[in-house]
Amino acid sequence: MGLKVLKNIFWLLSERGVIIFSALLVSGVLARSLGVEDYGRFQYAISVFNLFLALTYICGAEVVVPSLAGSDSGSGQRVVRDAFFLRFFSAVFAFVLLVVYAVAVEEGDLRWLLIVLGIMLLFKEPTGVVIAWLQAGTNNRPSSLIQMGASIVKLACVFVVFFSGHGGLLSYSFAWVVESLFVALGLRRAHIPSIPIQNGNPLFA
Repeated sequence: MGLKVLKNIFWLLSERGVIIFSALLVSGVLARSLGVEDYGRFQYAISVFNLFLALTYICGAEVVVPSLAGSDSGSGQRVVRDAFFLRFFSAVFAFVLLVVYAVAVEEGDLRWLLIVLGIMLLFKEPTGVVIAWLQAGTNNRPSSLIQMGASIVKLACVFVVFFSGHGGLLSYSFAWVVESLFVALGLRRAHIPSIPIQNGNPLFA
């Protein structure tokens, strides 16, 4: 097993570890702050969001990564561009449907909670093509660092809201939006290099 593969395994395991640990802390803070009823409503909203997120699963990694592996710079960038726009338009479609569902079915703060969480649809899957590019180049370090940083940022936001004494469904929901925006901006900053993946060059030095 090559050193590069071991490094990628290390970064993936580190990413999973940070995400799981921060998620446990976040869940504990939410349960303590919101109480049983509102905590259940928040989890319901997250579940509904995940259902609409499934509508954006177009051109997944299992399709994009093999197309990118070994491709030259021009064809690789075309694959990434096409996958991004397909995912983006599907994300917009899913967001519109979620808003319609929230307005038609829900009411009060739960309606606004779903709409705020729905903003993440516009960030999550479209920018995920950069992760596919990194995976195709066997370079998981940049995306893992971004994901870990985003989890820490969300945890920090949750603690800020908790200790401010203004914890509520909408207040906490913005922590999720900030996390997804952090990931999107981080991956955007990585951008797609004008070099072939097959050369094995990383996006970050």
